[in-house]
Amino acid sequence: MDQISELVARVATSNVVKGSLKPPPGVKPNFVNPETRAPSLINANIAMMVLGSIALLARLYARAFLSRSLGWDDYTAVAALLQQSYKLMLDWEDINGMFLSPGFLLAGWWYENL
Repeated sequence: MDQISELVARVATSNVVKGSLKPPPGVKPNFVNPETRAPSLINANIAMMVLGSIALLARLYARAFLSRSLGWDDYTAVAALLQQSYKLMLDWEDINGMFLSPGFLLAGWWYENL
């Protein structure tokens, strides 16, 4: 408990700039046009969705038309694909929307140095 109160005291008495501590020496924060990996994250997620959808469609075709026996695992796989597509939609909205706007979660060094 002492560590938490010490941390709160450090943050409360520090020089706060835009919700974070001053950057370490040699680091210049870029709040105007920050570097981001968001496009590669979305692209990887879309690629996995496409591959997963193709695999699921092939499985459903084989189970429904060739063996004529859909099971609970097939319905679970469809539910998982729907959930993943919903998550992709939320990620896309977060990255292009207000949650990851410039400056938010940008100063990772602040969390590492607490």
